[in-house]
Amino acid sequence: MTQRKKKTIEYHFVDMNDPDRYKKLKVGRACDFCRRRKSKCDIGVPGSGTCSNCKKSNQTCIFSAVQQPQPQQQQQATNTFTDGYRDKFPFLSMDAKAHCSYERDNIYAHTTLTNYGEEPVYSKQSEHEIFDVYFGHFHPFFPLLDKHQILQSLRFDNMPLSLSLAIMAIASCHFTHTDTNAAFYYTKAIDTLDHSPCLSSVQTLFLLYKYGEMVTPVGTPISSLTIGYLKEAQSILAQLPTQLPNQNNSDSARQDEFRSRAQWLIYITLSFGNIADQRWREALDYCIIPTKKPELTEIEHYDKNELNTTCNLIQLANLALIFSPTVCFMADQNTLFATNMNDFLPEFLNYATRLERWKAALPPPIAHSLYTNHLYTVQDGTKSPSFTTYLCLIHDIISLLVTIHQPDRHAHLSRLALAVCYRAHCLTVGDLAPSTFSRVASIQGSRLVTFALTLALQTQSYCEKNNLSLEAHKNYEACCDLTFQIFDQISLSPQLYMTINALRAQRESEAAAAAATLLTSEQIENRSSGREERPHYSTQSSYSSNESNYTSTTDYSYYTPIPQPSHTSTRNTQTTSMTGDWQTYSHYTTSNYDSLIETQYEMMQDTAMPTTPTFQHTEPTVIIDSYYSLPMSDSRRMTGPVVASSYFYHHEPLEVLYDAKS
Repeated sequence: MTQRKKKTIEYHFVDMNDPDRYKKLKVGRACDFCRRRKSKCDIGVPGSGTCSNCKKSNQTCIFSAVQQPQPQQQQQATNTFTDGYRDKFPFLSMDAKAHCSYERDNIYAHTTLTNYGEEPVYSKQSEHEIFDVYFGHFHPFFPLLDKHQILQSLRFDNMPLSLSLAIMAIASCHFTHTDTNAAFYYTKAIDTLDHSPCLSSVQTLFLLYKYGEMVTPVGTPISSLTIGYLKEAQSILAQLPTQLPNQNNSDSARQDEFRSRAQWLIYITLSFGNIADQRWREALDYCIIPTKKPELTEIEHYDKNELNTTCNLIQLANLALIFSPTVCFMADQNTLFATNMNDFLPEFLNYATRLERWKAALPPPIAHSLYTNHLYTVQDGTKSPSFTTYLCLIHDIISLLVTIHQPDRHAHLSRLALAVCYRAHCLTVGDLAPSTFSRVASIQGSRLVTFALTLALQTQSYCEKNNLSLEAHKNYEACCDLTFQIFDQISLSPQLYMTINALRAQRESEAAAAAATLLTSEQIENRSSGREERPHYSTQSSYSSNESNYTSTTDYSYYTPIPQPSHTSTRNTQTTSMTGDWQTYSHYTTSNYDSLIETQYEMMQDTAMPTTPTFQHTEPTVIIDSYYSLPMSDSRRMTGPVVASSYFYHHEPLEVLYDAKS
């Protein structure tokens, strides 16, 4: 019998400088950076060196500890209030993961953007006007482009065509009745994009994504095609080379700066996105957080508006670094309104500490806006600009989420939820004219505002159920009033729109029943005491189903919403009228006060922004938002005082100095 030959053992020596070494090396586990990018890692032993991907991208090659799966028994029986509230409001509520039901239920739906083939009338003057609108409305919130270079390229006609068309698509959304033009520019930008690995392709892809986000109503999932633009931009950014420390070339430094800004803007967009959609969560996990904050370029040092814009971007990035971990932790641990909140207290105390540090480092004007509330317009530079209000709204949302998980501070929940609603009201109704509401959509405000209102209403219901505040019911009514006004300014999906109408009808029915009960009890009391009935009770009904309003002796004068002018939104799926259904939910104290507030709102209308292109080149008239010393519009000047409602922060009267030229 022949002896069986043993198998020969082969040893392979791998050259670590060989770029193809990963083909010869079996890796059991990839580093964190390669896992996020879903790429092949070539380090066999964790901690033995730096893989080629991390070395190429200047990243630290680290291996996080393997997390053991969390026991699910503890998390399942800790959200009784959340489950009950979801049964009551199935399409306008949050689950224990802080996922909105109108977003969670539609994550597998698919939407397509309408393409139009009709080419708009083109002229060089109209092109310059559209670019002025872009840098006046979109650029202050998302400084993706080098303004000086873009305007120079526009002048000499050497700008990439796809980037130019993407800019025009975004800017056209801010005109009235130009949706067709915007869709045409969007379609042409897609056709002309060459997908080359360069910075202009990243900028074009980001603008194409923002267009898809802006035209998608809240409650409707963003299409996979639109999210694909963002993922492709991430992929190209990972391939772009970074500037070496010893390079001093000004053009290379400028390219590196706007590459970093693009990375920050993608991270910010994903942080405030819908993580209930698995596509968003995967993109967020894949996203690379830049190592350096945005800085001013050499030319921007001489532009005060660009200084303000860059500083705003830094503050927004700092908030995103707090907001994203907070909501992701809640989604992973099912903590919203959990009965065992003390188990998660250390983590949320950490988030609260980070938020306090952010507040301590704020410039004084923004810090002042966190505690005082002004009625303001976009043009009036002396009042809080809309970007500041956007930052304050994000701060208020984080503060409310953290306070929900601190049982010893639940007495403040009702006030904080009401503050969130009021801040959202300032950003939508109090700040922007209806014809320019797409500006809110361009800064991702529509989605964030709806998220904030859903959280605030659920928090007020929690406070009312648990008797956490004596004013819980009163604040809940105020939140509903504000919510109905705000949703009238936002483009909603049909299902979400019907849900809001159903909630409004329910609140009106409950208020009418309460008013009828109060009327009956007072009539019985009058008869038993021998007093005559009050004349107004015998001459008119306390509730009219035709006009959808009611009369009650309950004091609702704590907040008087600002009346809005009648308009029809062509971008919404519903037709709205300020004198019709939704806005009749307001309560007014005296006719004189109604007249005063109505006069005040008429003076606040933003008339500087044209509703349709004039096709005559003029200098931009939009004042950039700023918390620095910017020139104030000549169309408004400060004269006499106007006293607003005493309901605002800390329940102190607010005086707003405001007047307008005729």
